[in-house]
Amino acid sequence: MKKTKIDNLDFPSNAFGFYQNIFQLKNLYRQGWLFAGLEKDKCESVADHTFSLAMLCLKYQSAFPEPLETEKMLIMALIHDLPESLVGDIIPTEMVSQGDKLELEIKSLIYLLKDYQNSESLYKIWLEFEAGSSPTGRYVKQMDKIEMLMQALIYQKEQNVQLDNFFITTKTQMKDDFFIKLWKSLFDEYIKKRG
Repeated sequence: MKKTKIDNLDFPSNAFGFYQNIFQLKNLYRQGWLFAGLEKDKCESVADHTFSLAMLCLKYQSAFPEPLETEKMLIMALIHDLPESLVGDIIPTEMVSQGDKLELEIKSLIYLLKDYQNSESLYKIWLEFEAGSSPTGRYVKQMDKIEMLMQALIYQKEQNVQLDNFFITTKTQMKDDFFIKLWKSLFDEYIKKRG
């Protein structure tokens, strides 16, 4: 199993200690982009991605055909990658099994949320996102991939890189017609710009 920060660190127990941990997301570059060959100084952080995801969730919410819980949706967007502040941004090329990744993330999330009064509620919301077990969970989970593809279009334009794999791997993760159509429009734009 992958060795992570949570195995090595003596964490501060005060509220500032929590901020020190989440602050890591501002400095944690998205590893998939780096692996694809993007320049580090032009690569988004996990915190950048989280903000963009929350904004996209708000933007498209009214167009989604099922009712969504706005507060829960935003909480999901904000905490969905929170465990990465301790375990890092694990990507498929690291060959960490989904089970091991989930176990690491759960352990990290429990630690990170321990000082929150509503930690159990937040943990359940995170699990709902991971499982996509509600309309809101499915929406945020798929929008997480759509945000990545929108970022891919920006990188393609700015850095002239081929990011076909991001589109290929996300196609089957689109479960709702709304997201299948959104994926297709982004893919068509990618192909058009790729030339």
